[in-house]
Amino acid sequence: LREVGSGDIDALAYVMQTLQEVYAKQSEIELDFIPIEHMYRILDEHLPNIMDKEEQDTRSMLKKNWKDLLEESEARQHELSHKQIQYKKDLIKTVNSFKKDVTRFRAEYERSGPMVKG
Repeated sequence: LREVGSGDIDALAYVMQTLQEVYAKQSEIELDFIPIEHMYRILDEHLPNIMDKEEQDTRSMLKKNWKDLLEESEARQHELSHKQIQYKKDLIKTVNSFKKDVTRFRAEYERSGPMVKG
């Protein structure tokens, strides 16, 4: 997954979309494992030595890779939750600062802007 830096809204949106896709497909993918595992059990039972080393390695890593992906997505979700809190604080602080700037600008404009006689 893409790294999300401070204030990087595009990266945040991309990561959030990717996490949503993983969660949306999670049960579907887990259901897809059932027939695959069943077929491998049949192969093991009737043709025990038919698979080459590469396929055996892939088979053994299939569930582990899926579990690792889910753990990574959960970790990212947790990380983003903490970042979201900080982003919100920064946004509120920035908006309040902007409001003060607008108030000062307005006062200065009314005091010495182009419409003031003098």
